[in-house]
Amino acid sequence: MIEAVAKVVLDLNGAPSGGADFDPTVKRAHDLLAAQPGHELAHPSPFGNLATQASKMAVSMSAIRNNYGGGHGRARQPELQAEMLDLAMDGSLLWVRWAVRRLGYFAQGRPETLIRDLVGDPTGPISFSAGDLTSRLQSANLPRSDPRHSRSIGIAVGQRTAQETFNVRIEGVNAASADNDLEHWPAAYRLGVASGLLFSPDEIPTTTALNLRLALRIYLPVTDAPDEIAKLLGA
Repeated sequence: MIEAVAKVVLDLNGAPSGGADFDPTVKRAHDLLAAQPGHELAHPSPFGNLATQASKMAVSMSAIRNNYGGGHGRARQPELQAEMLDLAMDGSLLWVRWAVRRLGYFAQGRPETLIRDLVGDPTGPISFSAGDLTSRLQSANLPRSDPRHSRSIGIAVGQRTAQETFNVRIEGVNAASADNDLEHWPAAYRLGVASGLLFSPDEIPTTTALNLRLALRIYLPVTDAPDEIAKLLGA
């Protein structure tokens, strides 16, 4: 159960575990989920530290499985006392329950999923109600995201805004334009939004007076930060 949840996390992150051992698979999955922001999730704090301790119990299940499991061709099943079984079950479920609570936020924040929902797939884009994109961008963790992913998300936000989806414009463009913080709204995201406002997914120009004004506003903080421009050019 622990391994299955951990592998789902790695699959969603675009880096399947393959034949990796149990311990590094669980540790990597925990690190990804521990950094996941979301509404009412516990960030680094004494409460967040509880999850770290739970992950140590989860990793220890590897030795227990190897020593007491029945999948190693043993002629006789090792004896398990009732307390041993209860401890193993309780320790496993503690981490699994924590991980599953974060899994939805993690999945919604994956760049591929968010981009698909913004610009569409064969079934078309989804609707964004008030607050939806704000939550999805928080789950995407833009400040810690790879600049390539931030830029791709920004392009999708800009292109959806150019289609006159007002909630996306308010929460993905206007909110960033009103906040010059390049940590909260990274330069790569701003560049992506500006590009998406001016070109459709088929690279057809969507330049209007409104789109051009929005693009200039959201990118303005970057023009005042030469280091950020250098990073973008280097990427």
